[in-house]
Amino acid sequence: MAEGASGGGGGGGGRRKISEPFFFKHVKISASAAVRMLAHAAAGVEKGSQGARKMPLEVLGMVASHADPTDERCIMCVIFC
Repeated sequence: MAEGASGGGGGGGGRRKISEPFFFKHVKISASAAVRMLAHAAAGVEKGSQGARKMPLEVLGMVASHADPTDERCIMCVIFC
């Protein structure tokens, strides 16, 4: 699962490794993960607007995902806020 095929032999094609920074071409986000992302972002804006500076807070969270190297896709499953 560490490598995915990306073109045939010959000129600069070859195989690409999943550890390359631009390996994934598509990302799928589950509906529950998207809802949690939006709720977390809205909470940061609301909390920041009540503060002294009246600016939204930077929102951080953690994403759990898995890779599908056969079609160069990253699938986001769960968001931890």
